[in-house]
Amino acid sequence: MDVALRIRKLGYKDILHSIDLDIEKGALSCLLGPNGAGKTTLFRCILGMYNITGDVFINDVSIKGLSYREIAQKIAFVPQQTTNSFDYKVIDVVLMGRAPYMNMFSVPKDEDYEISYWALRELSIEPFAQKNFSNLSGGERQLVLIARAIAQQADILIFDEPTAHLDLPNQFKVLSCIKNLIRKGKTAFISLHDPNLAILFSNWIIMIKNGKILSKLPSNALSIKEHLESLYQVKLECFKGEKDTVVYPVIR
Repeated sequence: MDVALRIRKLGYKDILHSIDLDIEKGALSCLLGPNGAGKTTLFRCILGMYNITGDVFINDVSIKGLSYREIAQKIAFVPQQTTNSFDYKVIDVVLMGRAPYMNMFSVPKDEDYEISYWALRELSIEPFAQKNFSNLSGGERQLVLIARAIAQQADILIFDEPTAHLDLPNQFKVLSCIKNLIRKGKTAFISLHDPNLAILFSNWIIMIKNGKILSKLPSNALSIKEHLESLYQVKLECFKGEKDTVVYPVIR
């Protein structure tokens, strides 16, 4: 199986401990874990933001030999929360995804605008182009940030809690958009809090706790209930329908 990201013996301070992990190409892998487990730190290590022990390989190339610009051309990152000091228009936010291909003092070219509008069309949000980003709803903002990642034209997409603070319809809309990108050949590595969303949308579920990987298994694995109980230290019930599995805590 082809691997997009290969992580070996990765450690960072006292947060992450000797992590070994493969993220398969063309799949959606979901990172589950309690608050403080190290999910965001792991993402930032993959992006080369921290001085790590061990190594991270992008398509078998170590990030230690890559510049930030080169990493950004290979991996697009959508953070959990985004705040803007200025009231940018949506098209300007999406154009920021073209930064890895521009020099420090250059301005966007016609090609950059064409790619940015194409990214908006991919998510059916081109009518947002001239709207102010700050005036959009939470779900709409998240779609714009995904469009920015698409405009970056990286093969690997990392999303840190893409459904945080969204209502259920917008959670499904955002995750459906990410799933559609997988069908078009992208690779996604995301973190979520809701195991049911992970089971429904992902190909692989990776569980992390106290900075260590506990397990990695297919989202339809029969042992999913036991692994989730170990991760969250709660008793769960598991309902298996014809297509989907639903887990929920037992209340006694």
